[in-house]
This record gives sequence, C-alpha cells and structure tokens, in this order.
Amino acid sequence: KTEVDTDPVVVYTYELSPFSSETKDLLDRLDVDYKEISLGKEWIPGLISENGPIKRAALLKMTGQSSLPHVFIGGKPIGG
Repeated sequence: KTEVDTDPVVVYTYELSPFSSETKDLLDRLDVDYKEISLGKEWIPGLISENGPIKRAALLKMTGQSSLPHVFIGGKPIGG
C-alpha cells in the first residue's frame, strides 16, 4: 500500500514482458511521470526478483489481480 501511495502513478512490471513495455511506452508518449516497480525480468523462477512473489501476492490481495503490468493512479488500481 505504501508503494502505490508514494507517487501519483505507479506501474508494477516485468522487464521482459511486452505488455509492460507497451504500457511504459504509452505512458512515455503521453508524457506521464510514473514510478516503475520491477518485479524482475519475468515470473519464471530465477528471473523473478527475490520479493517479486510477495509483491504479486500483495497485489492479488489488494486488487484481485496479480498479472503485470499493473497500474495505480492516485493509489487506485486501474489494471494493466
């Protein structure tokens, strides 16, 4: 909760995800400032960050969605 409340726009991503790249490209084209929180390169063991699974579980509990990218605006989830 603290992470999504610290910046107006927060995006949880996987570095190798084409959907994450498309989301960041769109925000960049719209000139939106955002904080990116990467959970690693991908969800596969060995590529996900150490606390990636914990953060994904927290996203699921908070929003009912654990897939990435996941965008929060003003602390509210809008999906990916």
